[in-house]
Amino acid sequence: TQAFQTIDLRSHSSAESCAVFRTSGTTGSRQGEHYFQDLTLYRKAALRAFGQAFGLNATRRRCLSLIPDASDEPYSSLSQMVTWILEEWGDDGSGVDRSGEALRAQEEPTIVLGTSLQLFDWLTKNPRAAFHPGTLVMETGGFKGQSKEMTRAHLHTAYRRAGLDTSCVIGEYGMTELSSQWYDGWNGEAPKRLEERVYVPPSWARTRIVDPATLRDVSMGES
Repeated sequence: TQAFQTIDLRSHSSAESCAVFRTSGTTGSRQGEHYFQDLTLYRKAALRAFGQAFGLNATRRRCLSLIPDASDEPYSSLSQMVTWILEEWGDDGSGVDRSGEALRAQEEPTIVLGTSLQLFDWLTKNPRAAFHPGTLVMETGGFKGQSKEMTRAHLHTAYRRAGLDTSCVIGEYGMTELSSQWYDGWNGEAPKRLEERVYVPPSWARTRIVDPATLRDVSMGES
């Protein structure tokens, strides 16, 4: 994360960059920046991972996103992923729903995309809200930096109050620096008990723990 915050870390010239995504800045005073020469592989990987987690095929679905798309947040990798999801799987009634009005009036199973804070805020402001049976939720981000004491357990209690089976809520974790999304559910279902959930990377992601100076793999037990 420090490397992306302090240098232009890329394998191509600045003139060849087609996009740059910035971190939220919550872990440091300066935002990290990830430059891309081409987005083709990134798009394919993001859609494949999301499709596997939510058990999607070629059938288009109603998709409503509380998260703004890339037209509003061009430097957000999460917003870029939302744009791709809406393009790939969204039907004619799909789109960004920042006010939550369309979500409140849903009359069919829906894929809802939102951050933990957005979803908690929407459920708090709409205590009588009821999710349509078959609705799936992608929940991303946490409650870090909030003055109120809010946890994921509180959010899942709010889901149940709105009639949603929490096994239909799939958590997503992504890092701008990694460009891979990890999910705690598979094929449209996740464990109901939060303590049983584990974020799992897609099959093509590889993780190595290395010394930052030599890039040699470190042994078990070493920092």
